[in-house]
Amino acid sequence: RPWDLDPLFIRPGRFQRAVAIGLPGDLDRREILQRLLDGKPCVSIDHKKMARKASGRTVADLVEIVDIATELALEQALALGEPVPIREKALAVAIRAVPATAAGWFETLRARSTESGLRGSAQHLAQVITRAMRSAYLSE
Repeated sequence: RPWDLDPLFIRPGRFQRAVAIGLPGDLDRREILQRLLDGKPCVSIDHKKMARKASGRTVADLVEIVDIATELALEQALALGEPVPIREKALAVAIRAVPATAAGWFETLRARSTESGLRGSAQHLAQVITRAMRSAYLSE
């Protein structure tokens, strides 16, 4: 959250502009999940379905989801005494366990953009972030 950054990082001359990066879409989440699972033992995973279930998640959230699913498979493997692949069920459990961490941030950003009279384009969101960074700097 740019408005929580230390004023030393956002003082004039440090950063010339802020760039707003949105959440990955369905296709992006699918590709990210495929890449994160690449090289791991997996079976019966519908990446498209899992990407839809993980809607609203950031890349960091997706990394956490795959880590949890991997840990679930490892726990099962230790209990059984044999290798267990990552299954769709483990991913679904992990998706339910990992909240969409950016949801609150985007709500705050939306509220700040409404307060300042801006609308949802990326350029306007970048302006909101820049203003928030400047106001945080000035209020310190």
